[in-house]
Amino acid sequence: MLWTVLTVVAALVGVIALLTLAAWAYGRGVPVEHQASGEIDVNASMQEAFDLIADVQSHPQWAKGVTKVEMLPEKHGLQTCRMHMGRNAFVLVRTRCEPPRVLERCIEEDAHFSGTWLYAIRERAGGAGSGCTVKLTETGRVKHAIPRAMMKLFFGYHMYLNMNLESIGKKLGSVGTVRKV
Repeated sequence: MLWTVLTVVAALVGVIALLTLAAWAYGRGVPVEHQASGEIDVNASMQEAFDLIADVQSHPQWAKGVTKVEMLPEKHGLQTCRMHMGRNAFVLVRTRCEPPRVLERCIEEDAHFSGTWLYAIRERAGGAGSGCTVKLTETGRVKHAIPRAMMKLFFGYHMYLNMNLESIGKKLGSVGTVRKV
């Protein structure tokens, strides 16, 4: 009986090791850097959309997955915060702010990933009063091969930006769904 249990455990360890090795090998072929974009039309003015996105302290109230935001001392005069998404946390620095059209935040380089989220807001066709379009472009860098493999195979590059755009649409009243661009 003991030999049977040990054989099963050894087989499971072997399978896990092979799957890990396969994920690592596949991930080494996935580029370290990626870019993904999406957009959503909302029933809000450009200024309303910009104000919602710019008020980082309010994100836990409307942005799916964001559980807490801690404001940190500014870095080189730039707004800085630590954003928590469940057990994960990362430092964001607002690197570009051009109300009501552009807002960019950079995830500080850490051991696993870094990158930027660039929001670009424009009036929808039909002019003032017809709402606006919020476009979000993620430029990311994932250092380790296994997380790159997981992102490519299971989650996709659009997962978090789609979740954010859907939250914006829910808060401001979306017109349609998120579109990849």
